[in-house]
Parts: sequence; C-alpha cells; structure tokens
Amino acid sequence: TVQLVLLDVSSDESVQTAAAELAAKKVKLNAIVNNAGRGLGHAGTTGAEILNVNTLGAKRVVDAFLPLLEPNAKDGYARLVHVGSGSGPMYVAKIESEERKQLFCNPNATWEDIDTIYQEGSAKNVSGDQAHAEYGLSKALLALYSMYLARTLGD
Repeated sequence: TVQLVLLDVSSDESVQTAAAELAAKKVKLNAIVNNAGRGLGHAGTTGAEILNVNTLGAKRVVDAFLPLLEPNAKDGYARLVHVGSGSGPMYVAKIESEERKQLFCNPNATWEDIDTIYQEGSAKNVSGDQAHAEYGLSKALLALYSMYLARTLGD
C-alpha cells in the first residue's frame, strides 16, 4: 500500500510529525528514500538552506523513520536509499589538501566527524563561488553519511 505523507525535510517538527502519524497508524516501511534536494535553481536559495535540506534533511528523515523500517517478506531486507549527485565527487576532487579529501572518504567516519565538516562549511575546503560549493559539499556529506549508515546499520 502506498500512502502520501507530506513533510518538509528542512523542519525537525515536520519530519517528526509525519513519522508520528505513520507510527500511530502502525505503518511499517520496507524502504526509506531520501530524494529531497535543494539546489541553486530556486531563487534566493542560500548555501545554508542547501546544506540543511540536502544533508541534515536526510539525517532527520532517517532518525525519524528508521524505527518504522522493517525487512520485507520477499528477501528479508529493508532499503535505505539516498539520491546523491555527481556534484559530491566533483566537490571532493577540487579540494587541494589530500588530508581534507580523505575526510570525505573515511570509512570509519562518525556522525560527529560529518557534523564537524558540515559546521565548517565549504570555505574550509574550496575557494570560489560558495553557494555552488555548498551544493557540492552537501552531496559529498550525503555520500559520507551513507557510508556511515552502511557501517553502523549493517545488513
């Protein structure tokens, strides 16, 4: 069964309300798909808004909906999908410091490591147009968060 639940991934309250609504109905999910994203095509969008939606939005959704995730009967697996972008790897490729690049490829990164990079923003890594850089950073962090979840949640 497919149910439509409206939520705003940039809002803790909205995501929590949507998850609570499904939990109250005893809904179990076989998959969580984080497809929400914000780019520079939206007039007036700031780098902070891009990072909030593209990085923290995914974390909000996972944190809120993970308790509802249950393996499906067909193969015994549940799915967690993040829709990224080639902008993430392109962003990392532009980082001059090899040490900084490795932060984005660290298979042992913790959420605290990811949050530290998030808080530093793109200025710590690349120069130039910061709004475009924040989009790339948001997608690089989403990939790093995906690696973190794969390690911590396992099969």
